[in-house]
Amino acid sequence: MSSSERPGVFDISDAEGVNDSERLLMRLCRKSFLSLWAHANLHTDQDMREGKGSAKEFADVMVVFGDDIVIFSDKHITYQSETETAVAWKRWYKRAVISSAKQLYGAKSWLERFPDRVFLDSKCTRPLPVQIPDISKIRFHLVAVTRGSAEACAKHFSGSVGSHMIQTGLNHDVYADLPFTTGPLDPNKEFVHVFDEISLEVLMHEMSTIKDFVDYLGARKAFLLNPHMTVTSAGEEQLIAAYLMHTDENEHAFLPNIETAPPSRQLR
Repeated sequence: MSSSERPGVFDISDAEGVNDSERLLMRLCRKSFLSLWAHANLHTDQDMREGKGSAKEFADVMVVFGDDIVIFSDKHITYQSETETAVAWKRWYKRAVISSAKQLYGAKSWLERFPDRVFLDSKCTRPLPVQIPDISKIRFHLVAVTRGSAEACAKHFSGSVGSHMIQTGLNHDVYADLPFTTGPLDPNKEFVHVFDEISLEVLMHEMSTIKDFVDYLGARKAFLLNPHMTVTSAGEEQLIAAYLMHTDENEHAFLPNIETAPPSRQLR
């Protein structure tokens, strides 16, 4: 089904986020192809009883497009450049990446169990203006937007624009000890796309439609989780370039034919 055949969301949330990082993400969504599909600063009534109590934050932004649901967690964590790199990266990684992943896992779990208990406001009086698809049909895309390390990353990797290196084939616990490098997280949970401030803006600029965006996320997940290859990329911009350059059966792909890819593929 083409994007023009999908029902749009016109009663969109008027929330802009509660901090600078969330506001940047929502403005990016509103200025892009996500403008009619994005809802910001969502809450649940998990800790409320009979309208009393405090609402719990669900996600910074959620996009509902057909059977695709994209959940964003956005965190801006100041990178401690004056601290030794190994220590500073581990601290930043845990607070930005791991913390975002935990929020995303929780949001996905809540939506699967209580799809009608996500609200546009902190008083939990304004339900989502769009129906959540049947849980068995949902394609979840979890996106951790991790800001604050770009300048330090650019200094660490000579010639880098500041985007994190991507490396697969490693135990997920290793990344906290690999400065400015990310990859697949907990293999027992839903895949989380980890984007820094540089890579997200490049991605949103290069994708033209909401369908292009969710297709990229789906292909990226399959590519980075492929057990028959190890992927090393100098940054997300390299993955995006490879994806846009290659086709497989008339669809964009990171390799011309992923089934016949060599055991190890390095993207430079």
